[in-house]
Amino acid sequence: MISAMPLSSVYGSVPYYANVGKLENTGIELSVQASLVRTRNFEWIVGGNITRSRDKIKSLGGEEQIVLSYDNGVQMVNRVGESPYQFYGYQADGVYSTQAEADAANLSNRTGRRYNAGDVRFVDQNGDNRIDDKDRILLAVLPRTLEVSIHN
Repeated sequence: MISAMPLSSVYGSVPYYANVGKLENTGIELSVQASLVRTRNFEWIVGGNITRSRDKIKSLGGEEQIVLSYDNGVQMVNRVGESPYQFYGYQADGVYSTQAEADAANLSNRTGRRYNAGDVRFVDQNGDNRIDDKDRILLAVLPRTLEVSIHN
């Protein structure tokens, strides 16, 4: 498994890529194809396939997880035993529609600012009334697990 590896800013460089782990791929694929029209000068073939795959990290070269942080604040996490390339962030639960609703939530962000009407309502995962790094969770997996295609 090739992955970007975080590098200390002391070196003044971006992350480097290394073959650091083992990845297990399992899945199934079903394909169907039919020749609907066949003449001497023309043939019309229609087909499609459905693929279901699952990936699981078996090893990261002695590490349990690798967290990659990008300039735009996005973090990607690779953890042993889970799918690769998961996004790490805050779980959204709608938008505060009124100021009274925002005040009732009694939450502040990591800089201490209170939330207002129109702000995204994030889930306080640890119940400390503060939305900060401790409230981030694994949100999504990058690779598709189900793929469907049709061709003709």
